[in-house]
Amino acid sequence: MASLNLLYCAYQKNSSYDYDTEEYKIKNILSRYNGTGEAANEYGIRNYGLYKIFEKYNEVVIAL
Repeated sequence: MASLNLLYCAYQKNSSYDYDTEEYKIKNILSRYNGTGEAANEYGIRNYGLYKIFEKYNEVVIAL
C-alpha cells in the first residue's frame, strides 16, 4: 500500500506518477505507516528491500 500511496500523492502534487524515491524518504514513509519510535524505525529499515522488490514488479509501464 505504501507504493500505491506514494504514486497517488505524486499524482496529486505533480499531475504525474513520478515521485522522489530517495532511500531515506521511503524508509521514513514505511516507518510512519507503522507508528513512531524505535520499533517503527527498524521496520522501515528492515522492509526497504521488500519495498524495492514490490516497486519493481508493480512498475507502471507505458507502451509507446
